[in-house]
Amino acid sequence: MERAVREAKSLPISKFPRVGLTDSAQGELERRLLQRGLERHGNSIRVPIDVQLRALLQMGAHVPLIGITKVIKGALKVEVERVVSRLVRAKQACIVVRGQREMVVSADAHVLSSTELARLRKVAEELAGIFKAMERAGEMRTVFRDDVASLLRDDLAALLDGFQHRKPDRVAAVAQSATFVAPRELVELALRRLEDPKLKIVRIPDLVRSLDGKLSVAEVHHALSEAADGGAIELQPDAGSEFLPTEDAELCPIGPRDTVFSCARLLSP
Repeated sequence: MERAVREAKSLPISKFPRVGLTDSAQGELERRLLQRGLERHGNSIRVPIDVQLRALLQMGAHVPLIGITKVIKGALKVEVERVVSRLVRAKQACIVVRGQREMVVSADAHVLSSTELARLRKVAEELAGIFKAMERAGEMRTVFRDDVASLLRDDLAALLDGFQHRKPDRVAAVAQSATFVAPRELVELALRRLEDPKLKIVRIPDLVRSLDGKLSVAEVHHALSEAADGGAIELQPDAGSEFLPTEDAELCPIGPRDTVFSCARLLSP
């Protein structure tokens, strides 16, 4: 029963097998599950929110804040937000902005420190000053290349140097995680992260490569098939899939009539 709860992340008590169990035995089963680190929430038993989130972050997942309760099971949004805030304050996680989206990542991810952010802000402010000076009425203004190079050289070089010498993200094996992270869950997280904001699709070769070291190609394909069967995504052939490079085609699942599915589209928000 414990494994079923950990795999589902949250399981209604009504779905627990009751055959041959008295009310007393059922109560004892619940008590033992709580002793094993699970917790009761309403009429369900769930993996604690922080355990679910930490497991995803240890896998290198980028967990989107919008729709986070679709990823962290059996939890209210306000509960998850409290856990996220606690992990960020403890410097165990970061909230990252990418375009119009916000996501939670491990503190080990390649993100800018507060010092680097201040340096980047300084560069942005100085560039804004240059553009403002160029907006005067009359003929178009420009600037000397050397002036721009001088402005960017030290600050951006320092940032790039920091990236090159930063240790790579820590990726923990599923077996070492406190809770099991299903391949389908990792795949759907990656789809949300890679989704083209305009086309609303993800190229499957890009998806497979982004999960290299976490899931095999076969595991990604199986998870995509599960998600498609469950109505969470739609698999699509590319109009020019017959011209896909061999290295890309090898990463795409094959459908009926040898259809090469090279794109996936999320159907759920």
